[in-house]
Amino acid sequence: MHLKISLIICLVLINWAYTIGEETCGKNETYDPCGPFCVAHCVFRQFTSCKPGCNPGCFCKDGYIRRTRDGPCILYSDCRFLFQ
Repeated sequence: MHLKISLIICLVLINWAYTIGEETCGKNETYDPCGPFCVAHCVFRQFTSCKPGCNPGCFCKDGYIRRTRDGPCILYSDCRFLFQ
């Protein structure tokens, strides 16, 4: 009985944490409880090596990329001006 109650409490807390994370994400972002440690942005579009594991937080939605390391998520196609 105690195991069932503990499991239910854990599931509620995980769901609550996931919901809290979603509410604090910015425009064109989504919360991921197990996102990557290395995130591409307009200056560095890809990485050759990255720390393995889960990194909870807000990440750009599909089709978007961060303008700068900690900047807002913009359309991937809008990065071109940084390289011209």
